[in-house]
Amino acid sequence: MALMPWNDELALGIASIDAQHRDLLDRVNLLHDQLGNPKAAGDILEDLVDATMNHFIAEEELLKRHGYAQADAHTSAHSGHTGKLVQLLDQFQADAAAMNQASLTTLKDWLTQHILVDDKACAAFLQSKGAQ
Repeated sequence: MALMPWNDELALGIASIDAQHRDLLDRVNLLHDQLGNPKAAGDILEDLVDATMNHFIAEEELLKRHGYAQADAHTSAHSGHTGKLVQLLDQFQADAAAMNQASLTTLKDWLTQHILVDDKACAAFLQSKGAQ
């Protein structure tokens, strides 16, 4: 069973961002499924960090291109999220046993916060500018 299934509440109505969010959820769910396999879990976690950074870059570019007034604050929130993810990866690389259910809950909570709070705050603005 998926740790974090996609649902309509998570959809922002911006196809490119929704697709990226689904991909991040899929990676978190795959990490959950592979938690007992340190090699696979490490590879998935590295991919998750890379995909997250790429997502943040794309999202920040979209916000700046459309003149979102709070783009700098949103970018700052991304920096904080990135720091937490890199810290989690560093902990895992130092000790694979550090990746446990609590770590997955942290990832789930982070991604939920990112989508439902940070991104929902700018979704209506982006839609009004025709962002797809």
